[in-house]
Amino acid sequence: MFDYSVITPTAAPEKEFYIIPLSDEDRYADPGGAAGTYEYARLDLMLEILNGYQAMGHGRDSFDTEHYHYSRQAPKGMLARAIPRQDNEG
Repeated sequence: MFDYSVITPTAAPEKEFYIIPLSDEDRYADPGGAAGTYEYARLDLMLEILNGYQAMGHGRDSFDTEHYHYSRQAPKGMLARAIPRQDNEG
């Protein structure tokens, strides 16, 4: 399946997403749902974001899909950042 997971900041869920290695999930989000800095993205969003990340490939620093802008400029330990594209809101 996937070697990655998607998390979103607890303070502003679904405004930005971070792709992280699956092996590092417990560093960022608690599977028990305890309050923390990040929470898991909804499954439907996670799948869409991970598919876009895979389409990004390894040679690009940024990439756009219909719904998200991807960037490799992410906090240390995270692989990429995905934010909803402005032209698709509202």
